[in-house]
Amino acid sequence: PLGTNLGIIFKVLEVSMSNLYTFALMFLVCQTAFVTMAHFSFGSGVDDLSTLRMSFYRCFAMMTGKPIYDELKEGDSTMGPLFYFVYYVFFYLVMVNMFISILLNGYDVVDHELKDRTRQERNIIMRLGEELKQDLWGHTGRLLGWGSGAVKFA
Repeated sequence: PLGTNLGIIFKVLEVSMSNLYTFALMFLVCQTAFVTMAHFSFGSGVDDLSTLRMSFYRCFAMMTGKPIYDELKEGDSTMGPLFYFVYYVFFYLVMVNMFISILLNGYDVVDHELKDRTRQERNIIMRLGEELKQDLWGHTGRLLGWGSGAVKFA
């Protein structure tokens, strides 16, 4: 059901929130470092990187799938490819994997809590069933005159 799945998603986000805040801060610091590096390395040769605002936009656009490899290579034939590949390796391989790991860790915590709750509910139901069975056999035994009403089942 959608409601249950949505509840699990929100619970995972709630459990992971402190780690996500730390990740967001680290992400912002790293993104700012790459933006500043792009601006100072290529700002004079690439129009889209001539201001810090445009550098931030273009670096973010690179992360979302709009590459500017040719423009970077035009700006600086040595630094352009180096910047491009280091940026992609760092943000796609390292940062995305860290983000996924944080969410998976939160999911493991939520999943463990759900399993514990299910196990406790099952234990309560089993205990109630045992008590009901003992009461039922005890009352039946007293009505039929089978001695004491306490019948124990193994």
